[in-house]
Amino acid sequence: MITYIPTTESKLDNLIRRGTLPVSVRAAVHMAHLYVTWADRYKARRELAQMPADRLDDIGISPRKALLESRKPFWKP
Repeated sequence: MITYIPTTESKLDNLIRRGTLPVSVRAAVHMAHLYVTWADRYKARRELAQMPADRLDDIGISPRKALLESRKPFWKP
């Protein structure tokens, strides 16, 4: 099951924007956020690649579109 649901703003985004955090901490939070985003994409795309056609149909994605999405590298949105 695909569990990645992108949101417009996360708690990590909130931390990054705070002006009170030292630059090194903001950079570390940004890197952690990037890592989590990439890991979620990787997992979701791997699951999408293994999903049978009937389940793809249930969620409204064509097999071709699923194939194209699953072949994207994790760093590309």
